[in-house]
Amino acid sequence: MADEFPLSKGVIWLMCLVLTPLCGAVLYYVWRKNNLAAAQYANRASWLSWMLWIVVGVWLRKYS
Repeated sequence: MADEFPLSKGVIWLMCLVLTPLCGAVLYYVWRKNNLAAAQYANRASWLSWMLWIVVGVWLRKYS
């Protein structure tokens, strides 16, 4: 079970992109003891989506 993800990777990304990057941090703390691989993936997705939100926000502010 340690190699299986509780959610699919696509769902983790969708949650991080749509429900704010803090969702990945919440998933990390929920899974960190039971499923380390999924926790690390959710953490990585959270950081990358956070950077994407910042880039999109700066771009929207500059070009709108």
